[in-house]
Amino acid sequence: MGTTIAEKIQIIKNNRDAIWQAIVDKGGNITGNFLTYADAISGISGGGNSSTKRSDVNFYDYDGTRLYSYTMADFLSLSSMPKLPSRDGLICQGWNYDIDIAKEYVEEYGKLDIGATYITDDGKTRLYIDIVADGRMNIPLNVFLIPEGFTPEGNPEDYNDTIVSNGRLIIDWGDGNIEEIVNCGYYKLRHKYQEIGNYVISIATNEGYELILGGGEVGEWTGIMYDQDDYTTNEFYSSMLKYVEIGNNVPRISSYAFYKCYSLASVVIPNSITSVGERSFNQCSSLASVVIPNGVTTIGPSVFGNCALKSVVIPNSVTSIDSNAFYSCTYMPSVVIPNAVTSMGYNAFGNTQLKYYDFSHYTSIPNMTTSSIFGYANDNWYILVPSHLYDTWINESNWSMWADRIITDKSIIDNDD
Repeated sequence: MGTTIAEKIQIIKNNRDAIWQAIVDKGGNITGNFLTYADAISGISGGGNSSTKRSDVNFYDYDGTRLYSYTMADFLSLSSMPKLPSRDGLICQGWNYDIDIAKEYVEEYGKLDIGATYITDDGKTRLYIDIVADGRMNIPLNVFLIPEGFTPEGNPEDYNDTIVSNGRLIIDWGDGNIEEIVNCGYYKLRHKYQEIGNYVISIATNEGYELILGGGEVGEWTGIMYDQDDYTTNEFYSSMLKYVEIGNNVPRISSYAFYKCYSLASVVIPNSITSVGERSFNQCSSLASVVIPNGVTTIGPSVFGNCALKSVVIPNSVTSIDSNAFYSCTYMPSVVIPNAVTSMGYNAFGNTQLKYYDFSHYTSIPNMTTSSIFGYANDNWYILVPSHLYDTWINESNWSMWADRIITDKSIIDNDD
């Protein structure tokens, strides 16, 4: 019997992913998501430096560029962290691990991924949009101005009356127009541009007040650029958003903030962010990398589901990974899960096509709330665990279902390619 169409498609996908991985392994960097071989070549934005081939300890920029790589021995010999990167319009806040904690981690577990975190140089939050059609010039923007430390509850429509204050929201639409809003509240704004093109929307607040992006935090299933007057155009407007740089006025990323922003290619998340809400980046199918800042403790439900993540740096502050958090992130070749993670939810890594899940640095077995964490995985995948925990691990509740996938020798994975 000949090869089926579905099998041929899978072969093409595997070859495409192998091309991406080969480029990255040689120190290259690919931006965005590619569907064809031509896209893979045109997407190469840099690299080729053998010093940035993946090793035991790897340092990443927010866009997934691998900046430095060290063997375990070389990293442990460092007296300080490597030089911080610089980007125009941004201030690098540092690495999401400090050197003492990183060394302790590497000394015990032998490997670690570390990422650079940034904040905007003026403290404003910036949205980079691309308007490509004359018929869609009246751009929606959903934002919520609150007093510092305020926790929203109830119907967002009521807030304009209940939390009136001296708060101010200043929006520079990037076309010469500046809009100032007085008083706290939830605002469904629109701005009509006169020409198609690229614009940078800058959002500032006055001191003592904070900005929430989108309406998800107060019960509305609305992202920052959702059209709440005509839901049939939501995906069109959301797809205009290309890049996001979060400033010092955003305390957390709310649920659905960037939901279905299909063209969102990169996001700068500063150290001030402590939580990332449900589905906040779900279906951002161009988002190839993310650095989660140290201080975030939970990766919420479906946060990165159906993203194009090829690299993700998870800090040791994360203790739980909720259901569907990385569901259908089919481009990730592997992921290092910090040993601080003690709980993982349903389908947390379902349908990811990962070759292996690395728990080899763990000193105890994390709680798996369901046996379906790895649902819809590919045919050849493994769970790498420390040899001294193997016998207990394969018999642990909800892990035992995957006993035939649990191994202690990584060479089994390498030989299975």
